[in-house]
Amino acid sequence: MANNLYLSSNRDGLVAEAVRLTKPGGHILLIEWLACETVIGPPEHKRLAPDQAKDILLCPDLTLVDEFQPGDCHYALVYKRSDVREPIVESMNPAEF
Repeated sequence: MANNLYLSSNRDGLVAEAVRLTKPGGHILLIEWLACETVIGPPEHKRLAPDQAKDILLCPDLTLVDEFQPGDCHYALVYKRSDVREPIVESMNPAEF
């Protein structure tokens, strides 16, 4: 996910969908604007600090495995999805058989 978590009005939903789409053992790379004024990018008050992004991505299925600064204006967080995917259990109605 690059430069869109700060834009989302449903950040929890965005993260949940990213987790759902990531295979067990797979990775999610989040790249966001640094929370300081830069020559390009959104206004500083709209940006997320790394700690804010970490709070949003706090999820039992994700583990933070790396963080780095890929350029002068961005930070990156790398998460790994757990290897175990919870089974989907649907209620069964015997009358439907």
